[in-house]
Amino acid sequence: MNRLACIAVIGAALIAAPLPAVGADAGERFMVPGPGTGSCESWTQGREAAGKDTLYSFTQEGWARLGRETWVLGYITALNAWYLPTDRGAVRNLSEGTDRAGLFAWIDNYCADYPLMHLTDATYLLADELAEKWLAAHPLQ
Repeated sequence: MNRLACIAVIGAALIAAPLPAVGADAGERFMVPGPGTGSCESWTQGREAAGKDTLYSFTQEGWARLGRETWVLGYITALNAWYLPTDRGAVRNLSEGTDRAGLFAWIDNYCADYPLMHLTDATYLLADELAEKWLAAHPLQ
């Protein structure tokens, strides 16, 4: 019984604990786990250190770069699943017409211009632009 009580107390404490949030755009607040909280400067440095088009190295920076890039792809995937409407008769794919390299090039350009912004901000703005294009290409039928 002590073990069950301990688990219940820990669970209640975790639920009640305030979660940190990162602003995305226009005052929106949401939890950003993982590499999305990093700066654009860390994105740029990581991409330049290994070469933008090279395979990942098994170094600390190589793993960090992989984590940041995977986080961006996960963000886009989540929006494909939960944001894009299902009534358009098309595959819900924000990155339609581009590929992984194209997504990362967009973030490379944004982060070069705004190194102090968060990777979350860059990804949010990229997704917003992609969503606008996807919705225009797939109007409600």
